[in-house]
Amino acid sequence: MEWNDPLQPRRVTYLLRSITWARGAFDLQRQMVERFSVGGPFRAIVGVARTAGARLANLGAGWPEPGSVFGFGSTAIEHHVLLLEDVMEWPDEAGAEAMALRFGARLDLAFGGSGNRHLDRAGP
Repeated sequence: MEWNDPLQPRRVTYLLRSITWARGAFDLQRQMVERFSVGGPFRAIVGVARTAGARLANLGAGWPEPGSVFGFGSTAIEHHVLLLEDVMEWPDEAGAEAMALRFGARLDLAFGGSGNRHLDRAGP
């Protein structure tokens, strides 16, 4: 998404929103596999293009979002982010959610994070 700041235009990747979209895509695939009895193996591919120079925002609760006064976090250290997983059977609801969370961790790592900033944080 482009952030239209007149002083400094920038691209922003929203971490939690990206996980939500991935979760929706994985769940839709799960519904199609169940409805039409599609057999595996499967390859799950989800990515974010043009991340170089973009900022990461919308972290889990409790994580500070360093950077500008607008609250945008770290800048991407990778040009594109991709999660590719091969599975023999498409995961159930809990498995689809876990796959989306792995994508969130991968996305966080691409922005120099710990791989945990998509999870709500307790404590200091």
